[in-house]
Amino acid sequence: QGVIVAKRHIHMTPTQAYKMHVKDNESVFVLTKSYERALIYADVIVRVHKNFSLSMHVDTDEANAFANDQEPYGVIIKLFDSDTYDVNEWIDEILSGIQR
Repeated sequence: QGVIVAKRHIHMTPTQAYKMHVKDNESVFVLTKSYERALIYADVIVRVHKNFSLSMHVDTDEANAFANDQEPYGVIIKLFDSDTYDVNEWIDEILSGIQR
């Protein structure tokens, strides 16, 4: 009757989070490159737990957009100082001339 699609997220240990300067439940961007084409994932949630191993989880369509199964990698980017932000609000601000 219904389908649940998990929000894209990254699993990591507390040590990895510390080294990457991110916190549990923080939203980040992840930049990737596939066959010389860049792809940016927005609103990726960081999930930190001592039993996790470093991995990023996306849905099937997002994985197909990446289309690179050899040595996949991504770069975590934080664009804001706060723990949370609203990408839709940010887009609206840019379109109305507000620059952060």
